[in-house]
Amino acid sequence: MYSIFGVKALRSTWLGWFAVLTFSMTLVDMVVDWRGNAQSHGDAVRQLAALKAEYRTPPASGDEVAEKDRLSQRYQAVMDALPPIPEGHFLALKARHLRKVEISKILSQNPGMTPRRARRELGRRFSS
Repeated sequence: MYSIFGVKALRSTWLGWFAVLTFSMTLVDMVVDWRGNAQSHGDAVRQLAALKAEYRTPPASGDEVAEKDRLSQRYQAVMDALPPIPEGHFLALKARHLRKVEISKILSQNPGMTPRRARRELGRRFSS
């Protein structure tokens, strides 16, 4: 008999439970595919960053219309390739983004303030 966390069982029983636990965790990992999701979101960030850089580059003189059309097509292609945001996560993500924007405004108005203090200030504004 072996004891783990105060529970006594035979070695073969413990090995069986550890095998079941390992199989279950592997199955969950395969179904959820955290690495694949992280990779697709990383790709989305890179594509959006490249698109943002293209929008910041001024068009060559006399080529504004063609450049606008090209950027519109590129924008649509990038947006179509992005992984969709699940409906259930959208509002929480939007609220998080808006909080970050407000904290950024507080930091801009108060140079030298720490982000932690800015978060507390934001919380104080909404609790009053």
